[in-house]
Amino acid sequence: MKVFKKIIAWAMLSIVLQVSGLYVLNNFVFKHTSEFESKPMEVVKKDTTKDIKATITNTAKDVNISYNGKYLVYKENENLFIQDSKDGTSTQVKTEKGGTILYCDWLQDREILVIAEKIEKDGKSKIQIVTYDAKNSSEKIVKEICTYQENMIVKKITASVFTNVFYVDIDKGGLKNIVYRIDINFDMKEVTLKSYILGNLQVIPHVDRLIYEDKVNSRFFVTNPNKQLVFNSNKKLTLLGIDRNDVIYMGELNGDKITSITYGKVEEDTSTWKKVTLDSVVNANDLYFSNKSEILINDNLKGSVKNLTTGTELVYEGKLIQIKEDFIAIKDSQGKLTYKNLKEK
Repeated sequence: MKVFKKIIAWAMLSIVLQVSGLYVLNNFVFKHTSEFESKPMEVVKKDTTKDIKATITNTAKDVNISYNGKYLVYKENENLFIQDSKDGTSTQVKTEKGGTILYCDWLQDREILVIAEKIEKDGKSKIQIVTYDAKNSSEKIVKEICTYQENMIVKKITASVFTNVFYVDIDKGGLKNIVYRIDINFDMKEVTLKSYILGNLQVIPHVDRLIYEDKVNSRFFVTNPNKQLVFNSNKKLTLLGIDRNDVIYMGELNGDKITSITYGKVEEDTSTWKKVTLDSVVNANDLYFSNKSEILINDNLKGSVKNLTTGTELVYEGKLIQIKEDFIAIKDSQGKLTYKNLKEK
């Protein structure tokens, strides 16, 4: 019994000594070495507008700049080229099948092109969709779409990088359009539309819903579920675009010019959408809708880009090529490309 009590006493003493030791170490020895203040890291955004060495020839067509300005793609002599804006080198885009490129566009916020090409397979002409990485010239096949027929035109490919869905609009001629939907599993189906003649169409980024325009009747529909968007306007409207926040922008037309912009989300009643009337009519391609849901407008005559939401204005010299998220791209009389930061005053 005495032995048992001694064991308990020694065990208790050991625990007391360990606790006391840890207390001393924690509060005196390591007091200034173990405690630290956690500060949030500041994200330094790299200025991509500096040291641009790209040039655009007078024969270059359909110039399209990547979201960060690193690359630009253009057509010349019916061939497609990618130019590195930092060193000015151009490379012809050649797909693995060596097909004829019918359509290309940049995926949102990616240095990747989505391309529709006509290829020869099993003795027949086919249309297939591929993605093409500008950084390493690598290609990935998305889907073979259909058999190519004479005078077929791939009018548009609208894709979401958030839901990994593609919608491909193909004009078969004779006012006949077919729209194919390709999902994340590369399953494909034809989309049933309520339009007589299809106008613009665009996928809503964060939900797998397509908004499209019946060009003849100036009506607008969305899919999944199907419904018509009705606007209280006696003027003809057109679908201008959708920004990254799923905000839809509709333009009121005077001829082929835009006089006002109505915008909102598909789940909202269109009567509550906001409207801005423009000071003067503009071309649709002079408008840009930012990731912050701001409306930017180019004035070619004045040589300026104005943010209608914030009121800021950026003056430039030369010919505007494109408005991007953080900068504008301008070409001078010699074809030299420069970027101007939209935050400049």
